[in-house]
Amino acid sequence: MVFDCAESLEGCVAIMRKISRAIPVFLLLLLPLFLFPGAAFRGEVVSANDHLSVHSAFQEAPGGSVRNPALSDPAIQFRAIRRRVLSALRAGHAPLWNPDLYAGAPLLGNAQSRPFSPVTLAHLTLPEVHAQNLGVWWLLWWPALGSFLLLRRLGLSPLAALCGGVACMNLPYLQVWLLHPHASTYVWLPWLLWSVERLGARGPPLSLALCTVGLMTGGHPETAFHALLVTAVWAFWRQRQWRVVLGLSLGLLASAAVWLPILENIANSATLEAHGGNRLSPAQLLDLLWPNFHGHPAVGGFQGPGVWADGVLNPGIACIGFALLAARRRLGRSLLIGAGLCLLLALIGPPLANHARLASIGMLFVALACGFGVARMSQRGQCLALIAILLTGTAARRHDQGSLERSLHSIEPAPW
Repeated sequence: MVFDCAESLEGCVAIMRKISRAIPVFLLLLLPLFLFPGAAFRGEVVSANDHLSVHSAFQEAPGGSVRNPALSDPAIQFRAIRRRVLSALRAGHAPLWNPDLYAGAPLLGNAQSRPFSPVTLAHLTLPEVHAQNLGVWWLLWWPALGSFLLLRRLGLSPLAALCGGVACMNLPYLQVWLLHPHASTYVWLPWLLWSVERLGARGPPLSLALCTVGLMTGGHPETAFHALLVTAVWAFWRQRQWRVVLGLSLGLLASAAVWLPILENIANSATLEAHGGNRLSPAQLLDLLWPNFHGHPAVGGFQGPGVWADGVLNPGIACIGFALLAARRRLGRSLLIGAGLCLLLALIGPPLANHARLASIGMLFVALACGFGVARMSQRGQCLALIAILLTGTAARRHDQGSLERSLHSIEPAPW
């Protein structure tokens, strides 16, 4: 009888431990709803289609308004490309050609069509509004979960790792480019780093290969190039194993049907030099001191040098502050050095790609370092830190994206 009671008690303890491990993941599932309450509770859509309201082809009379004038591509460009991709996929055809542009243009080969990204595939089975919001929710949750699991593998407690995952949701590169292919590519970076860490435990390279496929089908080759660069440096630092090369190679081979047409299109481009060589202006580093230091297009304009979207660096004051606390730990210092190297390359990088954005991409290291900084605090302090990271991160990025009424998102061309 005593043995049965002890066995039951051990079973209950095991169940409670499993539940406690699932709580951070459950919170990460809910947090995107906090970031966009209009979409979560009022039936709105996270969208930039308000740009169509001022487009002549969608007007019957002058008028309309735009929330963030710097981010028109999701409405003007990607919306039409996705429709052409979905039309081809539903007909059982490969989305190779777009007859709507010029006298015809590559569709798969233009890279940003992202026909095999989860963001696009959601539209195959769900109504437009639900697919749009589900895609945004996935874009926020997926990298946060990857960052959480990465920090857990690096030795942090669930609560400290949760702080790093929450910080990841408000990363500037993710939030600014949320409705662009940049984001659907970037979300795989934490998973690539996690997969590299798994190899240290003699794990198979399959997860690294799958994450590489996700990266290469994300829809933005420049972001994929930077993510692979960061992954290579991480692997050289943490896991110098041939299985890293094997995993990346398998992923590249499996996704060749996507990136080979892109390479062919790039090779035939007459304007290739115009798409690279940008560098970050040193004055844009002031965004690290305070969010939107030079202003914001959504609230009266941007008054700084360079391009606003390239110089958005601040994931929240609390995130940066806790990240600095990580400097007392060896791994925390290394993460901060990684962020510093990304900033340096953004300022002086060679003209191979748009390196101005590498600084914003490298803020992932700050989010990870934030988790290490929080880990130095008491349990109560970590709970307060979690709230501070969420609130200051949301405040820093609140102007980047917004939700619209369904009628504004689903606006149709004017009858004429």
